[in-house]
Amino acid sequence: MDEISEISDEKISNIFKESAKNLNFSFSDDDLTDLCIYDMTDGTRTSTNLKGSNAYIDGGLFALRFTNILRALGAKNIYLNVIHTGHKKRVNYKDIYEAMLKLVDVYLNYANKYNAKLKFLGNLDERIDFGDSKFNLREILKGLEKKTQNNKGITIHILINFSTRWLSKHEEIFKILPEINVVVRHTKGYINGDMQIFGRMDNHSLVYAQNGSSSTNWSNRQIVYLAAICLKSYILNKGTHLTKIYVSGEDEKVREDREIKLSLIHKDFYDEKEKENRQENEDKENNKNKFKKRAIIFSAVGPEIYEF
Repeated sequence: MDEISEISDEKISNIFKESAKNLNFSFSDDDLTDLCIYDMTDGTRTSTNLKGSNAYIDGGLFALRFTNILRALGAKNIYLNVIHTGHKKRVNYKDIYEAMLKLVDVYLNYANKYNAKLKFLGNLDERIDFGDSKFNLREILKGLEKKTQNNKGITIHILINFSTRWLSKHEEIFKILPEINVVVRHTKGYINGDMQIFGRMDNHSLVYAQNGSSSTNWSNRQIVYLAAICLKSYILNKGTHLTKIYVSGEDEKVREDREIKLSLIHKDFYDEKEKENRQENEDKENNKNKFKKRAIIFSAVGPEIYEF
């Protein structure tokens, strides 16, 4: 967890403001408070040379670093997908299960340090242990919830043994969940039907992150940029679902930009010279040897592609 302790909230804020300026959007503190991201982590087995449970531990660390960036910016909630009910049938479920066990203390220590609340969303009445494991993970997770239930910081909603079919049968659960306004989908261009969070994704916007959710591959600066791209996606799409009212002339402008001009924004903020300078001054911030990242968002008139 050195990557978390090595970047201060002040530096996160400064990089975020720089990112928003480059991305050409303005925001308020309320926008950051309201930002609620569902990070659909993926690509952990293919983004590095890490094997077995180590690949999934690396993915869990990425999710926590992303969470920490959002916490520092003022977000109150985040959703992280971990295992779908179908994951238990995979041949490598043992690796996933062992990684979850090793990450328990990491997430608890983070929650204690930053006053975060851990909430587990999924069927914990059903067995999720691997084979003859000596550890009852269901009881461990319930214990984490209890230990952090009075914390007042960011709430981390972690999907464990989750499916939309299960959640749809529990109105008492989904009706009190916070509304998701951004879904980050790593590596793949679709959202699995049974990984949607029933009743809480009606107004979301999509951010496609081409790169896998691997902590090893992302610098702090790049994760902050991803957070800024998510906020821009939220702001661009806010109020467009079911409630959109076009003012005079707005529909003609949309038609011209989208249908005739085929609006497309494509910008690259990954500068090799700047990267070298940053490495000299910020090696402690885990910026060394990080490849370029790409994310795509969508406005009312077309896609916006960013490299960073």
